Amino acid sequence: MSKTYIVKEMFRTIQGEGFHAGTPALFIRFSACNMWSGHEADRERDATRNHAECPRWCDTDFVGGEKLTADDIGKYIEHTDAVPLIVLTGGEPMLQVDDKLLDVLFDAAPEARIAFETNGSTVPRFGYDKLLPERGRLWITLSPKQPRDMVVLDRASEIKLVWPAYNPHDWVDFRAHHHYLQPCADKTVLQPSVERECAAVVAKQYRWKLSLQTHKYLGVR
Repeated sequence: MSKTYIVKEMFRTIQGEGFHAGTPALFIRFSACNMWSGHEADRERDATRNHAECPRWCDTDFVGGEKLTADDIGKYIEHTDAVPLIVLTGGEPMLQVDDKLLDVLFDAAPEARIAFETNGSTVPRFGYDKLLPERGRLWITLSPKQPRDMVVLDRASEIKLVWPAYNPHDWVDFRAHHHYLQPCADKTVLQPSVERECAAVVAKQYRWKLSLQTHKYLGVR
């Protein structure tokens, strides 16, 4: 029996955040997260036991989903108009993505960059050499949700901190090509005052850049 991956949804949009903001993208959202169960009643419990702020304000639905094989996902990509970016997100994609699936993705979209969005707390299920940014086609966005000593990744293509929940001074020397601060917002309500405060913090920094959730301004997924 072929291995399956639990996928919440797959959809075309633009990447709204970080280095690739504005880039046409295919998002593959994997179910399950190791920081929060996804259920409202568990927010405070999971924040406390995981030493993480994100369960208190996470606005992503990653509960449930469909069991798909790597070939199912590859066929979906092959029958979708080509995009320059495929984003593996969640939940926490590192809980599921392995060598088999990555090889299928690389074959199904030979010109696309494969981008992970990960909290960095999980040891990858694929060869660690695939994480090296210098491989070119693989892009790692680390958005840590726990204290630095609990994060297992030691490098990434970009690091993206949610502000004010996480202190940029704790991560300024993290090994990444790009450092972003992103003001906290929920699914439907942008917070201009938080964005202005975040911009003021970035203006006084050397390494950090501002990332806004532009897809929410545009009203797209």
